[in-house]
Amino acid sequence: MEEKALPQELLSRASVSPGGEHAWKMEDIPKVIEAAKAAGLANLGGQPQFQGPIGTAEPYWLNFEPTEINNNESWQQYVNRAASETLESFSRLFKETDFEYEGCQNWKHIKEAKEKGMNINEHLWFVLYFDDNSTHHRDRSKEVIMARKYIDCRELPSEMNCTVAISADSEEELLEAAVQHAVTVHGHEDSPELRSQLRGGFKEGSPPL
Repeated sequence: MEEKALPQELLSRASVSPGGEHAWKMEDIPKVIEAAKAAGLANLGGQPQFQGPIGTAEPYWLNFEPTEINNNESWQQYVNRAASETLESFSRLFKETDFEYEGCQNWKHIKEAKEKGMNINEHLWFVLYFDDNSTHHRDRSKEVIMARKYIDCRELPSEMNCTVAISADSEEELLEAAVQHAVTVHGHEDSPELRSQLRGGFKEGSPPL
């Protein structure tokens, strides 16, 4: 995993999910972005996540990320630019977003935790993703069979407490299935905004049991 290139001091401050995702508190994000840059890792951005005694929730639509690498851009140029853009995007998101409001509006268990007097923002983390030069060039230099992608309703805001998970071999196939489920089961209207939100919740692999 690319995170192994980060300083141990920062790794020790991370919250690590069973799937290996690393998340840090808000005050550590600038340090982690800079450390990744110094280690030659490209920052791919990330998203907020509520964890701990208030329960887990991922407001995936609040992601922050850089633009992809350009064809005429060296790896080091991309690393430098991605770090700058990721930090800028994160800072803008943190300044403009009321995370407690988003959590309470979209998850019943978050709202109930606040009503019990818990400080919601104390349990706010930010997942970060990285890429290294070897992985990047390996993936770009040969044809690979892409891993299956999935979307899990258990990780999304829902008044129905839906437990359905959908997976497919391609992102387009998954999107069409997810849209159909969102429209027929959850009563959403098929729109560009809905499709964008659903894409933001896609993950590689298979949904957890």
